[in-house]
Amino acid sequence: MKKSSDLKNTSSRAFLEKLLFCASPSGFEDEAHDLFREYLAPFSERTWGDVIGNAYSVINEKAPFKVMIVGHADEIGLQITQIDENGFLRFRSIGAPNYAAWIGIEVEILGAKGKVPGVIAKKGQEAPKSGDTYEASALWIDIGAKDKAAAAKLVEVGDYAVTRPNFKFLDGGRFVSKALDDKIGVYVVAEVMRELSRRKPKVAVYGVAATQEESGSRGAKVAAEAIRPDAGFVIDVWGANDTPEAKLSDGGEAKLGKGPGIFKNPNNTRLLVDRMRTVAARENIPYQLAPHYQPVSWTDASVLQVAGNGVATALIGIPNRYMHYQTEICDIADVDSAVKLIVETIMSMSGKDRFYRE
Repeated sequence: MKKSSDLKNTSSRAFLEKLLFCASPSGFEDEAHDLFREYLAPFSERTWGDVIGNAYSVINEKAPFKVMIVGHADEIGLQITQIDENGFLRFRSIGAPNYAAWIGIEVEILGAKGKVPGVIAKKGQEAPKSGDTYEASALWIDIGAKDKAAAAKLVEVGDYAVTRPNFKFLDGGRFVSKALDDKIGVYVVAEVMRELSRRKPKVAVYGVAATQEESGSRGAKVAAEAIRPDAGFVIDVWGANDTPEAKLSDGGEAKLGKGPGIFKNPNNTRLLVDRMRTVAARENIPYQLAPHYQPVSWTDASVLQVAGNGVATALIGIPNRYMHYQTEICDIADVDSAVKLIVETIMSMSGKDRFYRE
């Protein structure tokens, strides 16, 4: 498998960069899903989509024991709700952006005629004061239009908007981008599928780039009901607290560069978690033990585990600084470790595994 040090020179790097430049607000993930299917077509028996908007890939489809791996392709976004008489755009959130960090940033409105640039603005230019409101109702998007008629030629009510792409590598294998939550999870899914296509697992493996996690894990629910897997892995980000003045929280001690998080919450199946830890010890894969902010996490694991008659589920968290900002930071070493952990755990499966007590 590739090393962190040579990622920049591989097709994997090109895929990651293209993925992070896709615009994919919740419910409008076509650009990211098309790329996912195109990248995995050479490594899959087939790829396909569904009515809700998920994208799928499968290896060894005829095997009776099914494993589903899923990351969500949607990102935090905005939706235009009004164009005022002066051509400014009012909006609401899709997901939960940190508006205090979004003021003054560039956005792209996904209009019918193409992407329209703009900036998020607020009243006044003075420094923020205690008690200032950072809600959508106090903000607007400026696309430079002279009036409502000019704006309406480019944008209409209901259009989506996202922040502009900004992916770049930083020092030591760390990188910054908007929407690492959870396009980095989609990248992990794709790299697991690529590696497994070479390794020939004994089980059927379904890779899913899910829609609409940020609006209620709707895509993962549909995918799980369609596939009816025996076991599943959910890859999402995990808020790091290794920054100045950060405090240890209920989410655990998450540090960049120390490996992905393995969660031990109620919506993680203990026997599958134990298998992952055994594999990690055998293969010398670093990981961090992780609770979540909630006993039952706000991720696609919450719907995967209860699909059908129940699915053995494991949530893997990629440590992530500044979640829901437009400048999230991850470490490629943690990403590589997550890929290896999932690949080796799946390769340890015989097809007769039982992750429950009879």
